Amino acid sequence: MKSSVYIVFFILICCGLAYGQVPEQESGEEISEEMSLEDVENDEEVEESDELQADEPAIQDTLRVKIGPDPVDREIVYSARDSSDLNRKENKLYLWGEAKIEYESYIIEADEIVLEMDNNLAIARSKDGEQYVGQVKFNDGGEEMLAKFLKYNFKTKKGYMEVARMQQGDLNIISEKMKFISEEEDEYKDDAGFGQSAIFTTCNAPTPHFGVRSYKQKIVPDKVVVVGASNVEIGQVPTPLVLPFGFFPITKGAQKGIIFPNDYEYSEQWGFGLRGIGYYIPISEKMDLTVLADIYLRGSWGLQVDSRYNFKYKATGSYNLMYARRLSENLQTGEQDVVTTTSIRWTHNQDPKAHPYQTFTGSVNFQTNNHQSVNFNDAQSVLQNSITSNVSYRRTFAGKPYNLSASLQHSQNTQTNQVNITFPQLDFQMQRIFPFEKKNRGGNKPKWYEEISLTYNGRMSNRFRTTDSTIWTRQTLDDARFGIQHRAAVNSNFRLFKYISVVPNVDVTEVWQFSSVNKFFDEDFAISDTIINVNPIDTIINVDTVGQIITERVNGFRAWRQYNVGASMNTQLFGTMQFKKGFIRGLRHVIKPTVSMNFSPDYQNPNLDYIRAVRRDLLSMDSVFYSVFEDNIFGAPPQTGRQLSLNYSIMNIFEGKYWSRKDSMDRKFKMFDNVLITGNYNFAADSLKFSQINFSGTHRILKGMTVIQMRMVLDPYERDYSRSIQGTRINKFAWNESGRLLNFVNATTTINSNLRMQTVRSWFEPDRTETEEDDKERVDRLGPQSLWDWFQDFSINHTLMMGVTRTANGSEFMIGTNNIQVVGSIVLTDNWRITLGSIGYDFNQRQMTYPDVGFQRDLHCWEMGMNWQPLRGTYNFYISVKPGSLDFLKVPYRKNNEDGLRRL
Repeated sequence: MKSSVYIVFFILICCGLAYGQVPEQESGEEISEEMSLEDVENDEEVEESDELQADEPAIQDTLRVKIGPDPVDREIVYSARDSSDLNRKENKLYLWGEAKIEYESYIIEADEIVLEMDNNLAIARSKDGEQYVGQVKFNDGGEEMLAKFLKYNFKTKKGYMEVARMQQGDLNIISEKMKFISEEEDEYKDDAGFGQSAIFTTCNAPTPHFGVRSYKQKIVPDKVVVVGASNVEIGQVPTPLVLPFGFFPITKGAQKGIIFPNDYEYSEQWGFGLRGIGYYIPISEKMDLTVLADIYLRGSWGLQVDSRYNFKYKATGSYNLMYARRLSENLQTGEQDVVTTTSIRWTHNQDPKAHPYQTFTGSVNFQTNNHQSVNFNDAQSVLQNSITSNVSYRRTFAGKPYNLSASLQHSQNTQTNQVNITFPQLDFQMQRIFPFEKKNRGGNKPKWYEEISLTYNGRMSNRFRTTDSTIWTRQTLDDARFGIQHRAAVNSNFRLFKYISVVPNVDVTEVWQFSSVNKFFDEDFAISDTIINVNPIDTIINVDTVGQIITERVNGFRAWRQYNVGASMNTQLFGTMQFKKGFIRGLRHVIKPTVSMNFSPDYQNPNLDYIRAVRRDLLSMDSVFYSVFEDNIFGAPPQTGRQLSLNYSIMNIFEGKYWSRKDSMDRKFKMFDNVLITGNYNFAADSLKFSQINFSGTHRILKGMTVIQMRMVLDPYERDYSRSIQGTRINKFAWNESGRLLNFVNATTTINSNLRMQTVRSWFEPDRTETEEDDKERVDRLGPQSLWDWFQDFSINHTLMMGVTRTANGSEFMIGTNNIQVVGSIVLTDNWRITLGSIGYDFNQRQMTYPDVGFQRDLHCWEMGMNWQPLRGTYNFYISVKPGSLDFLKVPYRKNNEDGLRRL
C-alpha cells in the first residue's frame, strides 16, 4: 500500500495538535543541548602509534570495559586499518582508518573513532584531508544511519549526528542535525529521532532531486514522521507548495489511511476533478479493501471498490466494482445527458492443496453501457468487443467413475450489448465403464462383449438472453429457458483384418423442456400505407400485407428424443519416398480414411408432434414447417425425414525430410497439416442424395508464425440461379448437364501472421538459451545492448481473408479482411521508451484502426510520459514522482473522450 500524507490545515493547531519538540536533556548527560560540533571536539594531544602499511591486515582486538553503573565488564570488539592506541591515562581508545567498534548490538564504523570509557561516549567522524566528507555508519541492531559526525552515549542510549541520513520504508530522511534516543530496553517506549532542517524524499541520489523540506521533525522508526511547517523543494529550489505540518506514515506492513488522488484534471464538460482519491483499509492479514472516487465539480463522479484476499493453502482472489455517472451537454438539444456505467470483476483461484476432491474457480467480467470504452481510452479497452465469465465447482468421488460439476457462464458483446447468461448449469458425468468386463480374467484375451462400454451425461441448464440495459428487469426472468438433457452412448471397438478399427455405437438423447412454441396464422392482421393527396379531403389507403404468423410460447412439460445407430471404420495408410542425394531426403504421405454408416428415424412423423405446419400467407396458401421445441436451451430435433447416410472423411498429412548442413543430419518438416475431405450419401433421401464435398487444409510457414487455412466446397449437382444470386441446389447431376464431375461453389483462404521479434531473433541466433523473461529482465536492468533489445517485446499481426464464390454473374472475388496491427514497445535508451498499445491499418476501409501510441521518459526519481489516441482526440501527458510515498506530486495534463469527441 502506498504511504499517504495526511495534510492537516493550520486551524487544527488551535485545537491542540502541536508538533513534538525535542525533550530537555537531563543534567549530567554527555550530549550538549546546543547540538554543536565544538562541544564534542577533543583538544588534548593524542599519542599515536606507528601507522600500518596499506597492504597489511587491519588491527583487531578485544577490550573489556565497564559501561555505566553496571559492575560487570562488557566486551568490545574493535578494529582499525591504519592504527590504534589505548591511552590508559585518559582511559580512551583511539582508532584510525576503517575504524570499527562492536558493542553488544551496536556497531559503529568510521574513518576515526574515539571511545571515552569514563564517559561512556563514542565519537566518530569521517574525513578526507581537512574536510569531513565521508560517512559514519551507526547500527543499533535494527536501523542503520549514516552521518558525517556521530556522538553516542552507551549509558543513556542517546546520540547526536550531523548531516545524518536514514531510510524508513521508501523514504530517505536527510537532516543537517539530529538527536536520537534508543529505547530498546523499555518495550513501552519507542525509539525517536529529532531533526533540524531535514528533507524527506523517495529519491536515493546523494543530492535529492526533490523532497519535502521542514525545519523541525520527529521520527519514530517504523511508525510515523511528524513535520512542522514545510514546503516542497524541487532541484533544491523551494516551491510555493506549503504544508502547515503533516504526517508521513512509515509503518511496516499495510496500514489504513487516505489515498491522495493520482490525477488532477480539468474537463470542459465535467469541470475540475480529482481522480483516484480514496481510503485504504487492511481488514486483516488475509484481506484488504480500497475505496477510490473520481469527483468533478459539475456533477460527474465515479466510485471504485477493490479488495484482495489470500487465505493460505485455501484460495486467493480479488474483486473490483466500478460505477460511473457522467453528465454532458447534448449539442443538438442543449439538454444534459446522463450516462451511467458499471463494471464487475472477480477472480478466485483455489489452492491445489485445499481439497483433494473439490475445486472451485471463478473469473467474472461483466459491464453495462460499454463501461471500459466510456471510461478508458487505451486500445485494449476500446477494441475489446466481447467479454466472458466462468465460475465452476467440480466434485469427484474417490473410487467412483462419476463426478458432479456446477457452473455459471456469461458472454457479452460490447458492440450489440447482447448478454447471454447460463445459470445454473449442473453436469453429472459418468466415465466410460465396461459392464460386461470380467474382473478376474487373468491373462486371457477379452471377449467381444467385454469391450462394450457405456457412458452417460446428464445436464440441467437455465439460460438468460437479454441486453446489458434490461438485465435487471422482469422481462429477463420471463424470457429464461430451462431444460434437462440426458445423453447415453453404448459402443464397442474391435479389429477387422488386423488393420481396420471398427466402432459400432448407439446414441440416445432425451430432453425435458418446460415450454414449447405454437404458431398460427392471423388473417385479421394488416399493414397499410396511408397517402394523403394535395386535397386533404381525398385519402387513399394501400394495403400492402394481409395476415401474419403469430408465435406464442406455451408453458408446460414437453420431452423429445433423438436416436442414432451406426458404425464407423478407420485405418491408416502410409506412403514414403527416400532420396539419397539432394536437399530433400524423403517424403511421407499419411492417409487416415474413416467411413461410417448412421441411421436416425423420421422426426417429421405426425405421431411424434415434433414438427408442425403453419400457413405462410393469405394469397399463396403455402405452409411452412416449424419445430415446437425451437428457441430452447438444448435446441430441437432435426427437421428431416429418415436418415440412412454413409459418411466419409479422408485425413491427409504431408511430411518430409531435408538435409541440414549445419547439423549433418536429416530434419523433419511438415508441408500440409490435416488436409481433410468430407461428405456423405443419404440412402433414405428421395433427391439430392449426395452432399457437397468439403476440402480443408492448414499449412504453416516461418516456424509457425504464419498459418494458412484453406477451404473449398464442390457440388455434384447443378444450381438454379433464378431464385438467389448464389443459387439453389437442384436434383440434376453436373456430369449430365455440363460434363463436369463437380461444380465449384466457393473457396476461402485465410492467412494469419504473428511476427514476434523473439522468434525472428531465434532464426539468426539459434544457440541462444535466454528466455523472453530473461531478456526483459536484462533490458530493464542494463538497457538495450543490441538492435534486438530495442524491439524485444515487439509484434506485428496481419490477417488476410479472401474468397471466390460462384454466382449467377460468374465467379466473384472478395477480400473480407485485410488489416495489419503493431503492438509492443521500443526501448530507445536506458531512459526512453516508445509504446504502441495498438496501431494498425485496415486496407479494406483504407483507414487507421484506433492508433494508441505513447512514450515514457525515466527521470531517475521522476517519470514523464504521454499517451495519445487521435481517433478520439484524447491524450494524457504527465510528469510525476515514481510510485511511492510521495507520488501525489504530479503534474498531469489530459483531455478525456467526452471533450475529445466533441472537437472531432
